[in-house]
Amino acid sequence: MRLIHVTEDFVRSGGGLPAVVASHLAWQKRLGWDVSLLHTGISDVLDGGSCALVSCPPSMVGNPWRWSPELSRSFRALLMGGVDLVHLHGIWMAPQAVASRISHQAGCPSVISFHGQLLGGALGRGLSVQAVKKRFYLNLVGKKVALRAQVLHAITKQEAESLRNLFPQGRIEIIPNFIDVADVELQLQSCGAQPPASKKEILYLGRLDARKGVMNLLMAFIDAALPKDWMLHIVGPDDTPGLRSELEDVIRRHGAGDRVKVSGPAYGENKWRLLKGATLVCLPSFHEVIGMVNLEAAICAKPVLTTPHAGLERWEEAGGFLVEPSIGQLSQKLQRIAQMDDSELDSRGASLRSWVIDHYGFDAVQPQWIELYGDIRR
Repeated sequence: MRLIHVTEDFVRSGGGLPAVVASHLAWQKRLGWDVSLLHTGISDVLDGGSCALVSCPPSMVGNPWRWSPELSRSFRALLMGGVDLVHLHGIWMAPQAVASRISHQAGCPSVISFHGQLLGGALGRGLSVQAVKKRFYLNLVGKKVALRAQVLHAITKQEAESLRNLFPQGRIEIIPNFIDVADVELQLQSCGAQPPASKKEILYLGRLDARKGVMNLLMAFIDAALPKDWMLHIVGPDDTPGLRSELEDVIRRHGAGDRVKVSGPAYGENKWRLLKGATLVCLPSFHEVIGMVNLEAAICAKPVLTTPHAGLERWEEAGGFLVEPSIGQLSQKLQRIAQMDDSELDSRGASLRSWVIDHYGFDAVQPQWIELYGDIRR
């Protein structure tokens, strides 16, 4: 199969979306498919393996929309010789709009994965500037991009419902995010053995984005007044402007600097060391489409505390923890978890690992993609 993926910034600091795209490139190349990626990344670009990566750096004027004068020419060049399918990732930027228009004109089928970009609060609230801009763009450009696609891909049931409300005439298919367990285990082996931990660490690993609930997690940790051996480590790249400074200011005002640490992004071996060393991984997002860190932490056999808005099926039954992302409820949940002994936490982590392998592992999800791609081609 000859396949073109299209996204904007295929970079490590881009969070879950580029990581998911990289996973697609990897498994499709292993099957011997001819796979290319058109993107606008400039530096810090993820490894695409042996796939053809075509970068179109955005112009100075077009940078907010990730528009480049090279997009049309580069995409048309990729289409030459015939392409079976175009897979768009995201809806807000120029690469998807350009590729959607040209592939439609060429009669090449496409599927679009929204990666939670149209889910709930992601569209903004009320009459805020962000909400008005997004709705205007969605009506002017986004709906055309979506409805040209043969399939609208949703990662969770919640996302599928949002898409049905926006595009009732579209064909919507649900396939969850997946994790390559064998690859994770290789990464963990390369980290070696972890020294015995002297503290119990709650780890937040993700972008510093207000929608991820990180401020509420910090306030909940302070309010919970957990035993002295419990720490909070917040790790991730900046996303919401000024949020890192706000977090650090709260830590100073509450005198929590000896128990809370805020660090920059962690990738590769550093990321896996953090996950291996954590007692609890906590990602209290206000809205999310599964979130790769939830799955990665589970494969490390760590108990994971997240929210009902993360789209994870039967998470508590599987061994994880769920809580609404309010400060009060987070604080109470942290207090209850801190009362559990190590054996109970280890047992929950092991149970969660088995559940994720069975339901979100590569072997469980890959056949769904192969079937969908084949169905679109027919």
